[in-house]
Amino acid sequence: MIRRSLHRLGLGDPDGPGVTGTQAHEGGQRAAPGPVSEFGRPLPVVLGEPITPAREDASLSVTSWTTQSQISADGGTHGPLTVRAASVCGRKHASHGGTREDSYALGRAQDCVVVTVADGVGSSSARYSAVGARIAAVEACRLGMEAVDNNRGMDAADLCRGVSAAMSARAGSFVRGGWDEQSLATTLAMAWVCSDGSFTGLQVGDGRIYRLTEGGFEPNGSDPDGPYDRTDSLPGSENAVRKFSGRLRPGSALVVVTDGLSGAMASAEVSAHLTRCWAGVPTVAGFLHDVSFQRRGESDDRTAVGVWFKPTAVDW
Repeated sequence: MIRRSLHRLGLGDPDGPGVTGTQAHEGGQRAAPGPVSEFGRPLPVVLGEPITPAREDASLSVTSWTTQSQISADGGTHGPLTVRAASVCGRKHASHGGTREDSYALGRAQDCVVVTVADGVGSSSARYSAVGARIAAVEACRLGMEAVDNNRGMDAADLCRGVSAAMSARAGSFVRGGWDEQSLATTLAMAWVCSDGSFTGLQVGDGRIYRLTEGGFEPNGSDPDGPYDRTDSLPGSENAVRKFSGRLRPGSALVVVTDGLSGAMASAEVSAHLTRCWAGVPTVAGFLHDVSFQRRGESDDRTAVGVWFKPTAVDW
């Protein structure tokens, strides 16, 4: 199901007509046509050894207040900024009817776009981490928009404390029975990108933020093997938050991902594939297709949110 919440927030029409195996993007044709079914529909790209059975053959997930859909995608525009978001349930959850534990939220404030990505901690004690991730993503986005709209600076630790408080206050609306803060544990990464290409953000845990240029993905703010490789989570860990900032060049993008995708992107094959696919702005369906590749050994949920800075028609 492709949701259009960003359009409902007032951003432009997120997508055009349907897509094919040679999906077009703003910069022209996609890098190369992918595999298609006997009916001409695009199939997930296989990077490395193929995986069987496909995700669609997994156990059916039960819909409840504590679960999320296995697939979600969004998109929209705000001035020179174009947003694409997609999240897919990993095989380790889908294979036994589990839920997607990643979540994201999107919004706009003045001339900025605010994006958040949360990844529920995959431990036995964090049994409601999908709920925690959803609350954290939405509340962080709301607080970020509020700060921009009110023209006030954002203290990273204060924002995280606000997110933690919201998680504790609202979890009872979704979870019936006993729960504690550890059962809601989630990582969080967020960024607000402005119409001049400048961006600021914060991070708790092991998500990743990249700048995507013609040269590929560049980790922003820290070496990928440095301090960001931690399991700090919310609620709590407010003092472990890291803040980053920078500026996008015209035609480049800021990409925020969970570790289910960043781990795969450590492979030169996956990184090169996504660099080709996102050299121009893809459609919403194309972006979802791009993060749905198959690769043996990659079984975690995958979530990516990209913000392309296109002040004028720019092609690499």
